[in-house]
Amino acid sequence: MAESIIDRRSEPRIPFPMWAVPKIAGAKPWKVIDVSPGGAALIGDTIIPEGAMLEVQLSAPFLERPGSKLEVLATVEVVRHIYTESDSPVGMGIAWLSAVARGPHAAFRDFLRGILCIESGFIQASELPDVNEYVFSRSALPIAGEVPVSPGQQPQQNSAPGAFQVTFPTIFQTDKLKGTGFAIKVMTHAMRIATKATPPDPYNRIKIGIKIGEDLLELAGTVGNVKKAGEGQESRFDIQLSLGNNPGHLTAYRKHIEELAARNAG
Repeated sequence: MAESIIDRRSEPRIPFPMWAVPKIAGAKPWKVIDVSPGGAALIGDTIIPEGAMLEVQLSAPFLERPGSKLEVLATVEVVRHIYTESDSPVGMGIAWLSAVARGPHAAFRDFLRGILCIESGFIQASELPDVNEYVFSRSALPIAGEVPVSPGQQPQQNSAPGAFQVTFPTIFQTDKLKGTGFAIKVMTHAMRIATKATPPDPYNRIKIGIKIGEDLLELAGTVGNVKKAGEGQESRFDIQLSLGNNPGHLTAYRKHIEELAARNAG
């Protein structure tokens, strides 16, 4: 490229050849030109708006070593655009949010330490074999928006064990939309949201803020079933909570669920 690329970075990055394949129909892969513990610089034809979140499949020779093949799906946030000296956009600066890896735990640990230069953190194991997740500090940042006012209805026990009918005020955010609604069913690993806003699509990564009592808890997960309603009516969608959650918020959420269970059993 004849023209110099201008990328204003908050922390130094090191060159590392890698490809980031977007989980977006029709989008071409980006070339990763350098990485850091906080993010990376991507060069390519597709430019995503700043503030958007998306998933990319990382591909590099390091991940293809014999006997330790690693598949890494990273959730990232676009934090800036990269321009040439003539102000033409040629890429993006992204921040890591979470990374889910399928492969040996040791290979994933070496990738985080040796390539991304991560010095600390906790790799969370999944119930699936050889699947692990690392959550970056940026994913704990609060999402913007005001929690709707609760209608004040009291929780009611549902017929399914471990699930309770509730109306907890909730805000939600994906890479494409934001909205407000109410959690109308909660379980330790999942919940159902009712909203008059446009619901997210299935399989989207989602962040939510849910108000339970005096606590405003930030959680993350994946959208499951979606039931869209007519204009002015409530749509409903399910969320499966992921490994990538702030441990304190997830513990507080589950504690509230346990209290609901004890209250309804009494």
